[in-house]
Amino acid sequence: MEAFKPSNLSTPQSEGMSLSAMVFERGWLRDTFSSFICMFSHYVLPGRILTERIFKRYFAAGIAGAVLFAFMGIRKRKKRTDEEIRETVFRINTLFAGIIPLLLALIYSYSNDYQPQGRYVLPCIVPLGYFLSLGACTLDSLIRTGAGKLRARAAADGAGAENGSAETLTAGEPVEFIAWTGIVVSVSCMINVFLDIVFSYYV
Repeated sequence: MEAFKPSNLSTPQSEGMSLSAMVFERGWLRDTFSSFICMFSHYVLPGRILTERIFKRYFAAGIAGAVLFAFMGIRKRKKRTDEEIRETVFRINTLFAGIIPLLLALIYSYSNDYQPQGRYVLPCIVPLGYFLSLGACTLDSLIRTGAGKLRARAAADGAGAENGSAETLTAGEPVEFIAWTGIVVSVSCMINVFLDIVFSYYV
């Protein structure tokens, strides 16, 4: 039928809409992210708002940590070992593996068929998980370094300065807290999704 020919489909590009207008004004980015997290029925019934907010903050913190890691690596300006070079190449390829599906979904929605659906960017989940973990480890390292400096300064100013060595200042290991936070967030979100499915079915 004429109405279903690809050349006759109405797309943001054929409507004269700019790419930025589609992404932000029309809500492509918002809808894609929401359905990437949790959407029911024909992508019209969102999951719990709390679940989406938790994921937003979780992603934001992890990505911020990954950006800090990259920035600190650029600032070092030292000769890298072969292992460090291989790790850098791996991370660059992992970054491209996450960006390419996102770009393909973006171009497809703009020029072929407007479908802001999170399932089209699900291949990004492995690179995303890697960089979230890298970001969490970076934040953990910064927290431990900052806490160690503060404790060392306090120990030097007060009594018992001999106990303020670098080995004892990293007690507490914030990395365990960050790891358990990630586990609790993930389990809570799965429980919320399960409850949404069950109650939506019976209602």
